[in-house]
Amino acid sequence: MSYFGMLSMVESLALVVSYFVALRMLIQHSGIEYAGLWSLTMGFVTLIRILDLTGAAGLARMVALADGNNRLAAEYIDTLGTIVFAAYTALVLITYLPLHSFFSTFLEIDIREEGLTLFLIAMIALPINLVGSAHLSALDGIGRADLRAILNTGAIILFLLLTWALLPHYGIEGMAFAQILQFIVGLIAARLFLAKSVSALSVLPRAFSKFAARETLSFGAKLQLSSIPMALFDPLSRIMLGRIAGLEFLAQYDIAYKIAGYTRNLVRAYLSPMLPEFSRLVTTDVKAARHLLSETSVAMARLVSVLFTGLILISPLFSLFMFSRMSAEFLLFTAALSLGWGLTTFGVITQLYARAANVLRWSILGQWGMLALCVPIIAATDAYLDDVFLPIVLAFIVFIGHTFAFVGEVRTLQLSPFPSKRSLVPWVGTFVAVCVAMITLMLMRIEF
Repeated sequence: MSYFGMLSMVESLALVVSYFVALRMLIQHSGIEYAGLWSLTMGFVTLIRILDLTGAAGLARMVALADGNNRLAAEYIDTLGTIVFAAYTALVLITYLPLHSFFSTFLEIDIREEGLTLFLIAMIALPINLVGSAHLSALDGIGRADLRAILNTGAIILFLLLTWALLPHYGIEGMAFAQILQFIVGLIAARLFLAKSVSALSVLPRAFSKFAARETLSFGAKLQLSSIPMALFDPLSRIMLGRIAGLEFLAQYDIAYKIAGYTRNLVRAYLSPMLPEFSRLVTTDVKAARHLLSETSVAMARLVSVLFTGLILISPLFSLFMFSRMSAEFLLFTAALSLGWGLTTFGVITQLYARAANVLRWSILGQWGMLALCVPIIAATDAYLDDVFLPIVLAFIVFIGHTFAFVGEVRTLQLSPFPSKRSLVPWVGTFVAVCVAMITLMLMRIEF
């Protein structure tokens, strides 16, 4: 594994561990419904991001395109940073009252005051978070992805320490304050390192240009239009589950969703350094690119099978860690979502190849399909089946959307990502069998 790949894995692991440890502290201190309250709040706040056209996520690309022009790089960083802060501050002010009013309808009387305070803090934190993320992304653009990973990991550790210190005294609001301080420290650290590395950049923003604004906004609009489906799918599904099944149900679903999703993200983090190599080979030596894809796909399929099978097998221990009890619902949710996300993870390497080849339409169509299925299928499940089936149908939606994209990419690019399919049958078969067995056992244990 490359140095950058290793640091990306460490950063992803730190994010995963901090999230679950912080939620466990919250559950132990305040109860499981507060973990659901945290998830619901973040779902509402995340909805605002679909309105953003600033292109904050693309700052690394813009800075890299400056290609050593320090003045232009500084203009991209300062112009986009200012636009992001101004745009998100305006969005927060515009959407606060309607979202606040709608959010309050989800809260029981006994937690309403704390919930609304948490919502206010999360809204305030949003512009700070996005400006900080943009600056950390700019470190990638100057070739310091290692520094970005180190700073992010340090800020995550700080969040955990502050949560441990503040939670006993201020409850869930203390955890929210810890998160704001994490964002502020990450922003300041990234800014200081950027100012040291980019000679035209000062500690305080002052390098602005219309050209940088036009370029970043144009790219941001394209980037946002392609990412709207997934930006909506997660918060929308969380909000619907919170409304239908309550905060305790949502807490267990969200933790299970994060376990499966983060496992997939770890695989992506491991593979992401291959994107530049694919980008180079698809334009210079397609045969070598396809050979690399086939060779990597087989090894990754085995790794993914082992990872997700292990995840199912240790999920009872995770239930004890998070809830201090064995929750049949949590084990069911984890198995179902691991099956959905696990099967889609087999196609991650193909997705990277397709991105390198600039074949993005199938991924975008698959995401839009997931979003289109989300509301009607959740509503139909709520009408005709018990609530415990909701995570199962959501896993099915994830599988359908990503499989559609995978098949489209394979056919368009005429790929054969798994040349030795027979050798993978025992690995994939074991993974699927373990998931199905756990789902079946838990459904038998749950009283309907």
